[in-house]
Parts: sequence; structure tokens; C-alpha cells
Amino acid sequence: MILAAATVFGFAACTVNELSPIETPVRTLRTFTCGFDEETKTSINRQGKTLWSEGDKILLTNGTESDTVIVDALYAGEKYCEFTTALEGTLYAVYPYNVCDSVTTEGKIIVNVPSTQNGTFGSANIACAVADDAARKISLRNVTSVLKFKVPAITDAPVVFASVNANENSLSGPVSVSFAGGEPVVEAVENGTYFSNVSVQVGGSAGDFYVSVIPGTYSAGFNLTAATLDLQHASETKATVSDKELKANDLFDLGKIGEDLKPMGGDGSAENPYQISTIGEMVVLAYTVNEGNSLKEKHLKLVADIAGVSLPVGTYDNKNGVYRAFQGEFDGNGKKVTLAMNNRLEGRGTGLFGYIKDSAYVHDLTVEGSVASVSNYTGAVAGVVNAGTGARFERVVNKANVTSSAAYVGGIAGYADSGSNSNLQFESCENHGNIVSANSHVGGLIGYAKALTVKSGINTGTVEGTTNVGGITGYTYTSNLYDSKNSGSVSASGSGGSFLGTTSGQYGKATWLAGAAGISAYGQNVYLKRCENSGSISGVNKTGGLVGSLYWGNVINCVNNGAVSVSQDAAGGIAGWIATQAMVYGCVNKGTITTTRYQAAGIAGNVQSWHANNAAMITIRNCHNEGEVVVTSGNAAGGIIGYTWVMNNVARVDVVSCTNKGYVHAPQHASGIVGCYGRYSNWSRLNIWNCENHGHIHANQGVGGIFGSALAYTKSQGVFIYNSLNAGNITYTDAAKKDPNAGGIAGYINNGSNGWLENCCNTGVVGPVAAEDGTVPAPVDGANVGGIIGYNATAQGHIYNMYSLEGKCPNLWGPASKAFQSHNNCAVFDAEGKLPDLVTVDSKPYATTLDALNAWVVVKGSLFGVDYLKWAAPNTFIYPSYTDEIDLGNGFDIENGGEI
Repeated sequence: MILAAATVFGFAACTVNELSPIETPVRTLRTFTCGFDEETKTSINRQGKTLWSEGDKILLTNGTESDTVIVDALYAGEKYCEFTTALEGTLYAVYPYNVCDSVTTEGKIIVNVPSTQNGTFGSANIACAVADDAARKISLRNVTSVLKFKVPAITDAPVVFASVNANENSLSGPVSVSFAGGEPVVEAVENGTYFSNVSVQVGGSAGDFYVSVIPGTYSAGFNLTAATLDLQHASETKATVSDKELKANDLFDLGKIGEDLKPMGGDGSAENPYQISTIGEMVVLAYTVNEGNSLKEKHLKLVADIAGVSLPVGTYDNKNGVYRAFQGEFDGNGKKVTLAMNNRLEGRGTGLFGYIKDSAYVHDLTVEGSVASVSNYTGAVAGVVNAGTGARFERVVNKANVTSSAAYVGGIAGYADSGSNSNLQFESCENHGNIVSANSHVGGLIGYAKALTVKSGINTGTVEGTTNVGGITGYTYTSNLYDSKNSGSVSASGSGGSFLGTTSGQYGKATWLAGAAGISAYGQNVYLKRCENSGSISGVNKTGGLVGSLYWGNVINCVNNGAVSVSQDAAGGIAGWIATQAMVYGCVNKGTITTTRYQAAGIAGNVQSWHANNAAMITIRNCHNEGEVVVTSGNAAGGIIGYTWVMNNVARVDVVSCTNKGYVHAPQHASGIVGCYGRYSNWSRLNIWNCENHGHIHANQGVGGIFGSALAYTKSQGVFIYNSLNAGNITYTDAAKKDPNAGGIAGYINNGSNGWLENCCNTGVVGPVAAEDGTVPAPVDGANVGGIIGYNATAQGHIYNMYSLEGKCPNLWGPASKAFQSHNNCAVFDAEGKLPDLVTVDSKPYATTLDALNAWVVVKGSLFGVDYLKWAAPNTFIYPSYTDEIDLGNGFDIENGGEI
């Protein structure tokens, strides 16, 4: 016999170089005899022999390390074999070797009864044993029950597949086996994934077949199904027993199957589609497609609910390079298919349809049950959709729970791509199952979405993964998502990686990943319109109510009502991180937005306008925040943007006609509109137009109604704030602090050479936060606190036509501020709006703040295509109607956006 090492459990193992010769343990080899217990052999022997065959494999483990014993030809046909092992301590043995999942610290062996088996008698005997030095004989005991069925020799249409379905009970899945009391005790595993059927690859053979099943009481009995590749002799399904109790080591004969094969109804035409009414006919469909008949231009109709489907229709075997797709019409006819699908093979597409290609049309279908996979490309309805000339999914609903240890996982489709055609449609599709992956690209509807359109999608299920985890789509490229809603909780456990930054003076590339989002986690060249999230969203970074990472795309007229929570950086009610080129228009956040460290905002947590070859611009326009925005221990909180970074020539970030009503607070850099502005280079700028804050803004330092802080190393053009209003209270923590840098319009300004602040008004209180007894302390003498600006850091920049209501702050700007390069018309006005002195705008004098503000609006008119809003009062704008939705076409530029 041969003894081969195996890492079945993923146990840690040391290489030769990790241990010095002195530390290398000297292990004593032990020899054991292994056979099947006489009781086991006697009970089963009526129907077959349990003898060793050459190549049989037994798993050995001591709970820390494992070996695989391979039976040599010397013991073929014998009742026992011998083996030698260096494993120390108590040994646990499992046959066949590949059904063992683990051994618990309590000494329980976890065995997974497969949902797909080969039908041989030997593999149907799942047996376990425990041995140590006191007993060098390992006596394997059967721990499962065995079902038998017979397939007769059929010449017209050989049976290629058979399945056993338990109707209302679980036949396959994980069980724990304990030998603590001497006899094996078999129990279900808590939170295990179970299936009501076992499938057998018959392959045209005749004779007796056996399946191993979980012991238990099967109150609804069993159904037995046989299927062929001949649509005229398609399948047979029959009930075998109404009620049966099976104990470990029992054998029950289900009888014969395959003698009464029935044709599939219909002829596949649109007028007379193939009729699918039984599990057998579903199996025939799967085998027909999996053998290479795509059924293109054929039509199929589900005419009854079907349960126990375990074999995907269509094969996407990426590991072995085998691809066979379904390309016909599948009319669900309002019926449901219940899945019992457990794919433990790597490289396979898993779902009701394993692989779908061009021209396929799936509609009016409900899927229930459960799907589990160890492979990429897992979806309840489709594992892979690769439709270069288009395919359609309409009114498809998933209620099955989907779990995978791999990537590309979705409630409807794991992977969906139409290349550059963009003619792949998902309309009125819904997911209500829980979608859980131990990897990335996970979506309530679609895990990976490329060149497609989703209309009226709905997700209510929990969605979990590592990165790129979305309520509707996980990773989305060059696609449109319209009128879709998520109410399920979405969480990402992994980091979305780095943001744009500088490395040794060079522009460093970001990691193009995302955390979690209610609609699309990662969106590149995407267009989201009229989408809504109400689910709770959580991640490490780059996490948003609608989009986690938005790269070169548009989000139009979308709403977030859900809480967004991030453990590190970049949380936004609409988008966590926006990079390069984008527009966010007409969006509203009402959810609470929280980060532990940096960058939280009602609309976008982190905004970075940069592109190596383009004058990149990001615009946030007509957006509104009503939710609380919290940074607990770091900085950069804003009602609209938490932090923005603009890099390279002519790059811009424009914030236009946005409002905040939420409470915004952080240790540093907080504002009703933009919390913090970071690095940038020549001719790059941040523009804030026609914005207003009505929320309470609080920080320890760097706090303003419209703008919080510019970092000390900013340069060039700077921050431009036009025609904006603050009516909220601006507070800081320590009344004794000399440099709180708190202002009604801006907290800390480092304007660079050309920064402008013009035609703004403050009517909110600026000062220390109220004490516990409710009294409001005055700022310490000389504190950098101002009704307009807390602190101007450089003797540059320009400030014009800026006003603050009397009694709200002792100064217009902090006493330590540097002189402005130019300034004019900056004053305090009284409760009736009167100015202490006349001010001149365009050579005309004005006595009230309202008249002066509107005079400036008339003179300036517009700038860069943005019209200045008129004022109805010193704390009120006259907004035009924003009820009309804008249409930006596809909303992206493929040539400039590119694929990363």
C-alpha cells in the first residue's frame, strides 16, 4: 500500500526550512489494520460485498494533520488492509476520503453526504472509525443509510441520469458523527446546507445503483426519476414509498426505474412549446443542453411546479474548457422551480441554468430552495450569461439562498456580459434570498455585470461578500441601472484598497475595488437613474447607499434612506468614493452616514477628480442631505462631500445648488457642504455655487457652514464659493481654544493664488457648543471664529459681498487671519436685513442685504454655465423647478473611461 500526505482540512504545515535540524520532531511510525466492522458488513452483505479495491482511499486525521491512505493491489478483494502512518495521537478515519469536512475539538467527525454520487456500492458506504495505540485496529462503521434502485437494460433510450428526491426531508448535506459512547451517533449540523435529493450519473448503464443518504424519518417518502437524451422517450418519475424510517447502516430498495419512459410534450415551436411538468423532464432538458444541443430558437414552457432540481441546464466548465449553453426561450409560466443544488466541483457555473448565451429568453419564473458552490459563477437562475448579441430576463424572481466560497455570485446571475453589444436585459427581476460569498463580485441580482441594462430590479435579501458587494449588482461596467430598489442589508468584509494619491512625487493609481452599496458596489462607465436604497449598508471603506466606488459615471435622481456604516474611510449616502469623471444629480440622502476614521458625507464621502490624459471634472448638482453625518475618531465630514482631492491641470469638482439639513459632526474638518479639500495642482479648483446649509455643524477644529478646511499643503487656484447661504449653527467643542477655525461660510481657508468667496450670507450662530446646563460660552479672546471665515491662512484670495447676521458671531473673520489680496462689501446686517452703511454693486448703492445679494446675482449672471440663484430673503433662495429629470444619454464615455 501507498501512504500519501494530503491537506484535506487546510491545516498549517511547516516547510523544511522553517525548522532547524535540532527542532525537527522525530516521529514514531505506527501500523494499523483497517477493515469494515462485521456488523456493518453483515447488514449490507445481503445486497453486495464491502471489500477493499485497489485505489480505495481513506482519510486519516488527528484533528491537526491529515493523511490519505491509498489501498494497494495487495489488499484488493480483502476484508482488511494495513497501513503505516506518522500521525500522532487519536486517529479519525473516514471512507470515502473526500466526504470528510473536518473534526471538531469535541472529537466529532463532520461528514458531508454528497448530493451527487456515482452509484457504486462501495461509495454508498460512508463509514467512520476512531483508533489509538490501545487499539491498532480501525473498524469502520457505516454512519449513513443506503438506498438501492435498478435500471433495466433499455435499447431505445438508455437512462443517463437518475435522482432520488425526499420530497419534504433532507437526503444530503453535512452530519456530525460521534463515537463518544462507543456507538456512532449521527446528528445534523447547525446552520448546515441541506438538499432534498441525490443525483446519480447512470451514463447509459444498466444494473443496480446505490446512494448514501442521511439517516432519519422520511415522512413523505421518496420520488425516483430517470432521464434520457431522447425527447420522445424522455423520462419517468414515480413515488416509491409514502413513509420510511432509515437508521444508520439500513438499506432500502426503491425498485426499478426506466421501464415506462414518457415523451416530452410539445414540439418546441412558439405555438406548441416543449412542456416541462416533472423533475425528469427538467433532467432531460439539462442533459440535452449539456450534451451540446443549445435549443436555439426552441421554446419551452413550465406547466407545473418542480422540486429537487440539482443539475444545471448548460455547462460552463472553466477548469476543463467545456462550454455548452442554453439559447432558447424558457417560459416559467408563473410556476416555480425548487433547487437543491450543491456544486462541489471547481470551475463550474452553478444555477438553474449553468450557462446562457445569445438569444436566450427566460421569463415569468420563480426559483426557490438553495444553491451552494465552491466555484466561481454562481447564481440561483444563471451561473454565467455571456450573450454578445443579447439575451433577456424578464419577471424572474429568486427566493433561494445562494452561498459560495468563490467569486461572481448573484441572486439572478453570477456573471453577466454582452461584450460591447449592451443588448443584455434584466427587467422586473427580483431577489428575496440571502446571497453570501466568501469572495468578491457579489450582487443581490448580478455579481458581475458588463454591458447590460437592469430595469425595475428589486432586492430584499441579505447580501454578503468581501469586496464589490451590491444590493443589485456587485461589479458593474458600461451598464445602465434604472428604477431599481434595495431594502436588504449589504455588507463587505474586505477593504476596497487605496485611493488616488501621490507616491514619491508621482501620481499613484488607486485600487479599483469597492466595499458595499445598496445598488452597485463598483460602477465604471455606469448610469444609475431613479434608484433607491433603504437597506443598511456596511463595509471597511468605499461604501455608499447607492454606489461604493463610482468611476466615470452618472447617478441621477436617486434616493438613499438606509444607514451607511464604514469602519475606516469613505462612506456616502449616495457614493462612498467618486473618481475621475462623474455627475451626481438630483439625489437625496436621508440615512445616517458613519465612518470611524475619515470621510463621511450625505452624498459622497471621498471625491477625487484626476485623469492622466483628460481635464477631469466631477459635478454634484441639485443634491440634498437630510441624514446625520458622523466621523467618530478621524476627520472630514460634510453634508454633501466629506473630502475632495483635485489633481492635475484643469481638473475640477463642482458642487452646485445643493442643500444640507442634517447634523454633521467630526473631530476635525466638518461642513454642511464640503468638509475638507486636499491636494491639487495648477489650474485645478473646487467650485461651490448656490449651496445652502440649515443643519447643525460641529467639530473640534476646522468647521464651517459651507466649507470646513483646506489642508495646509493646498496650492494654486483654491476654493471658490459663490452665492451660498448658511443658516445652521456652527459649533466647536472647547471654548478656550484659540484656533478652532470656525466660520459661518468657511472654517479654514488656504486659498492659493486665485480663490474666491463672493455673495454669501450667514444667519447661523458661530461659536462654542452649549455647556451641559444649556449656557453658551463666548469664544476666548482672539479665537479664530468668524461669521464668514474662521481663519484665512495666506495673504491671498478674494472676498466680495459677504454678509453675516448681527449677534451670531463677534467677528466677520478670525482676528489672526491674513489679509486678503482683495475684498469689498463685507458687513454685518441687522434682523431687518439693513446694512450699517450703503454698499456698492456695479456702481449702484444698496442699503439692505437682500438688495445687495440680488444685485450681485444680476451683475454676475452665470459662470461656467451655472446661473446664480436669486435670493428671496437673506436666508432663502428662489430655486427654479428641479422636478424635470435630466437625460444624459448613456452617461459615460467609453473611449476615455476605458476598462481598468
